Amino acid sequence: MPEQYNDNIHGTLPVTALEDCCFIDYLVSVTIPPTIKTIGDYAFQGCGLTTVSIPKSVEYIGRLAFSFCNMLKSIYVDNDNEYFSTDGRALFSQDKKKLYIYAERSGDSYEIPNGVSIIAFAAFSSTTLSTITIPSSVIDMDTAFLYCDCLQLKIIDKRNETYETDGRAIYNKTNKKITCYATASGNGYKIKNGTKILGSEAFECNRKIETIVLPDTLCTIEECAFRICWSLKSIFIPASVSSIAPNNTFLGCDSLSSIAIDDTNPYYSTDGHGEHL
Repeated sequence: MPEQYNDNIHGTLPVTALEDCCFIDYLVSVTIPPTIKTIGDYAFQGCGLTTVSIPKSVEYIGRLAFSFCNMLKSIYVDNDNEYFSTDGRALFSQDKKKLYIYAERSGDSYEIPNGVSIIAFAAFSSTTLSTITIPSSVIDMDTAFLYCDCLQLKIIDKRNETYETDGRAIYNKTNKKITCYATASGNGYKIKNGTKILGSEAFECNRKIETIVLPDTLCTIEECAFRICWSLKSIFIPASVSSIAPNNTFLGCDSLSSIAIDDTNPYYSTDGHGEHL
């Protein structure tokens, strides 16, 4: 990537920014020059990069800039960069309180460093991880583990005041929400009683899950909760559910043959055959 460019109007200027989506799906290697300050949203999404080196000059990295780079094994950051840091496998803020992205092919297990409090949206998307260990310091990670087809076990420090796990799913204790499920941990799951919210994308793209039992404490099913769960065969909506997001909740559930609803549910009903919600 050039450090500068020439045009007929402005003369020679430094290259300081990568626009949104500028290399999406194309590159297998890249050298980011020391003039770059901004890396835009989705800039390298889906690229075949194996390593990424962030120079000293980079001040901002956009949303999902390196997401779905399914060959990525390592991430490096210049020691003099004032905004970002790394352990070689994940990209952090300089103070290591926020984890932005994990290198998808850097190993089968990972222990998030203690001190991390925020894990960014889709930070662990499409990784080969089978085990993840989450410290007590994490307070925000509801949508961090999308499309993790290999994930079998989730370990959360018992001192964590925001999240807990049964080893298969992660629950937000603050708002009684199930936030995500370990895709490879089994094809049937009973959501913990007391859960009030089924979080957005909680089971999204889980192609293995066949049965999900919803508790009679559940009130809300957020958008895309079951999107592309193509092995899901049926679902029973309890009387307690008062809100089901209209956007893509069951989109792509190709094996779904019936949606049953408790007769006493005051908000929803079916056509009698369980075919329509």
